[in-house]
Amino acid sequence: MNNILIFSLLHAILDIQEGGIPLIIETVYDLLAKLCALMDKNMERKCAIQRTGMDEHHFKEINEKYEPLIKMVLNSIAHEYIFNSDELIYIRELIQNLPKDACDEIFHLAVAVEQVIPPYDGWLGETMFHSVSPMNQNYAETGIEIYPRTTPQWRLDKSERSRRRILNSYLKNYLIVRKSDISPFQFKVTYWNDKGLLRETKSGWELSIALSPAMNFAKLETRNEDTRKGHAVTVQGLKNEETVTKRILDIFDHLFLKRYSMIIFTECLGTEKMVDEIRKRMRIHPDYCTIVVLPTICRDNINRLIVLGPGGVTCLHHDKAAPFILSDENGIERRECLRYDNYIPILIT
Repeated sequence: MNNILIFSLLHAILDIQEGGIPLIIETVYDLLAKLCALMDKNMERKCAIQRTGMDEHHFKEINEKYEPLIKMVLNSIAHEYIFNSDELIYIRELIQNLPKDACDEIFHLAVAVEQVIPPYDGWLGETMFHSVSPMNQNYAETGIEIYPRTTPQWRLDKSERSRRRILNSYLKNYLIVRKSDISPFQFKVTYWNDKGLLRETKSGWELSIALSPAMNFAKLETRNEDTRKGHAVTVQGLKNEETVTKRILDIFDHLFLKRYSMIIFTECLGTEKMVDEIRKRMRIHPDYCTIVVLPTICRDNINRLIVLGPGGVTCLHHDKAAPFILSDENGIERRECLRYDNYIPILIT
């Protein structure tokens, strides 16, 4: 029997837990997700409170007890964060034998494992905007998704004060997302590993953001949809497209040359032609480090937001997921006909 077959059989054995529930652990990220999944949010908060003021002697005891596991995590770094067969057997037995009433041990172990995993560097050599799936492959089983963490240039002491009683506040290089917290939505995470949006000043860093005025004079091209299921309305575009396009481009030209970090068009409808014109302008100055949140485009029952990065590169797009309700002069309410999904794009810079 060859080594590949033995390894496959071993995985088949390790992928079964008591009660027939799969235990999918292959990498350090799978292990971290499994440890986090052993705590619900109430237990997580309780452990975070207990950890405050905990005696160093207690930490030392836990560290000594789980020292072999931490060594395995460190060893996996040289093997693409993957555990070998002997380590997998040890980890399975350890998880099954973890004391359920000692949540502080589980909490501390999760923190200890995370803090020895180096920062994510998968974006090196990648495109400007780098899409990242959950680092762990057992997110369906555990309900936990793990993503790389980035640290801003400013202090977080005050803003994070109200969130101290959670596991994420103790993690260093990664963060966890409980799928139950974001249900029914799903994240699509994009990273931009660059500090170009920030300008260094004598007192620290500056992030400049320009918001355009709302386009109250835009006239919608709509069509009423009356069916047995009720009243609806479809937005097909703009009646005064040329007027709105000129206004948007004038605003963009004024702001773009001032080299703001972000330009955001709030409450605006646009067109594909408008997006192309803005993209052309950004290509002329690829050295301008600006992210532009464009007016949305309505077409085929989709209202799409497009975000451009330096040089006019498409960073991400998002289809509006909350239809508006239009009430006419007769008091008849019409919901917007909208095709959408449950994905929420998140850009971390």
